[in-house]
Amino acid sequence: MLVASQPLSKKVQDKIDQIGLHGVDLIASEKNVKLLIAFCDTSTDNLIFPNYYLENLLALQYQFAKNNNLKEYQLKLAYPLASIYHDQTKFDKELPVLKYLQVNLTKLSSLTQKYVLVKLEQAYRGKNELGNAIEIRKIRLNRGEVSTLWEIYRDCELYNDAIYDFRMNQPLPNKNYIFGLNYYSYFGDLFFDNNEIDSAIKYYKIGLHNANELLSRLPQSKPIDIVDVKFWRGNFMGSLGKCDMAKGYYAKAIQPLLFDLASNEKSPENKTHNWLLLSECYLELNDLSKSKLYYDSSRHDMTGKSNKRDIVKFYKLSTKYYSKIHKNDSALFFSQKYIAYMDLLQDNVQKNQVLLNIGKLEIKKNRADLEATKKSLTIEKVSSMYQKNYLLLSFFFLFATIVFTILLYQINISKTRNNKIIALEVERNDILLKEIHHRVKNNLQVMYSLLNMQKRRNDNDSTKAILTSVQNRIQTMALVHQNLYTTENFETVEVSAYVKSLISHLKMIYLLDEKNIIIDFEIEPHLMLPMEQIISLGLIINEIVSNSFKYAYVNREYGSLLVKINHLDATYFVEIKDDGPGIDKSKIDLSSLGLKLIVLMSEQLKANHHYSYDSNGVAHYFNFRLDNLNLA
Repeated sequence: MLVASQPLSKKVQDKIDQIGLHGVDLIASEKNVKLLIAFCDTSTDNLIFPNYYLENLLALQYQFAKNNNLKEYQLKLAYPLASIYHDQTKFDKELPVLKYLQVNLTKLSSLTQKYVLVKLEQAYRGKNELGNAIEIRKIRLNRGEVSTLWEIYRDCELYNDAIYDFRMNQPLPNKNYIFGLNYYSYFGDLFFDNNEIDSAIKYYKIGLHNANELLSRLPQSKPIDIVDVKFWRGNFMGSLGKCDMAKGYYAKAIQPLLFDLASNEKSPENKTHNWLLLSECYLELNDLSKSKLYYDSSRHDMTGKSNKRDIVKFYKLSTKYYSKIHKNDSALFFSQKYIAYMDLLQDNVQKNQVLLNIGKLEIKKNRADLEATKKSLTIEKVSSMYQKNYLLLSFFFLFATIVFTILLYQINISKTRNNKIIALEVERNDILLKEIHHRVKNNLQVMYSLLNMQKRRNDNDSTKAILTSVQNRIQTMALVHQNLYTTENFETVEVSAYVKSLISHLKMIYLLDEKNIIIDFEIEPHLMLPMEQIISLGLIINEIVSNSFKYAYVNREYGSLLVKINHLDATYFVEIKDDGPGIDKSKIDLSSLGLKLIVLMSEQLKANHHYSYDSNGVAHYFNFRLDNLNLA
């Protein structure tokens, strides 16, 4: 079936006639198959052809070769066709072609094999089929073509893990090369997805600076390279506009987005995404005519697309757009579509996280085996060089000099080997300790995900509340292990960052977006606590803040919460206070698990604890001495 298209420009028609492709997109025949293969093998002119024309061209002749069992021709047309589908994020059409290529992988060049596996994994991730994507990633790891897992972590919405893996395993590129520009784009995107907007801006700006430098040095004789760099320059501008939107600067975001759209109009995915963003900007600025213009363009272009990022954005934008123009039935329709799709994505995220944890150990083993092989080859190469040098020296030195040199060499090797053994043992212990904390955190995350799946299948509000409380306690401990394995310090945790992460998680669980609760953190900077003590303190804070979020702000749009932690010498002081209506003394349940947990953790800290309550809120006060704690 041919793709609907608009008339080709005269420039394109003239080029088609010049290279002899006239009618190849309309008539399927063996002659035209051969013409198209010759064009794909030799031409660099395909940049001027629109994607819909290339899709028609390739799909028609590919299907003819397939139907007539012309296997050699089918194989030669498969990769160009898959690439066209891939550029348009038409993963449903692309996957059957890629699977065919995977079956015939050994018949392809090594470079094409690599690109087929990359596109196959990306297509599976684009369709949220992470189990299949992980299997392809294992193949790529075994082939030594990749050493990272950050894309898998990102698609499981484990953004901190993705950032950590990217930073540790993605090599920093040379800024003088084009292929290095995507490093800063991907890194910035990870921070953006993790809502760390300032960090995202930092990496987008580095990428933009490098792209501008490259453009100033590239000769005009390299038009393909110039097109690539202009693509990345526009991409970085659009990403910075997206950051402006995240900060609420919609008017400021429009020009960077338009620049990106003009620079990358041949990229269908980029075009659709920018239309959605521009429509949202104009909608927020109450310019409904321009908002509708971009909205209608994106709605038409969304047909056949399976990019989950754009689908979520489209449903969300549609709801806001139709609400704005008072078409409530349409707004309700898209709101329901949005909720249903987000529920589906959330279910997939939970399942994918479980799949990732199951497959991660095997992937890490494969990666470790690959690194060991590389080190072994390096050692063999170095050893071979030393042997050659030794033979050369043996021809030029007297016997006594050779004996003396060998003795010195052996002494030096022995010292070097001992130093290397010590260094490797220290490094191994550090890695093992990180891995232990990482695995504990991941196991806690699996428990959290399983409880979440159970909660979604339970209609009893009381049971759901209990499961949420258990999840929050698990998350409190998981955050400690996450802090330990993402830093070089395996003994203590920085209090301020940990407490802010914990309360941010609780706020997301208990507070609705319309609540404007100001959280005032007065936490002494660079304050550190050992693991056992930070877990006890975290569980206490979890219970107190959860109660404040659940009861202090009922039927209120505004409120405040104070979290104050400091120390004097060896004594630590903690104060947590909300401005709610207080509590009814007669309704305090002394047997509740939350209150018992506060008492138990206070005893473990050897902390003095008291609390007060009146019509101005509830306040808890703790103090404990670090030198009274058992740190063994």
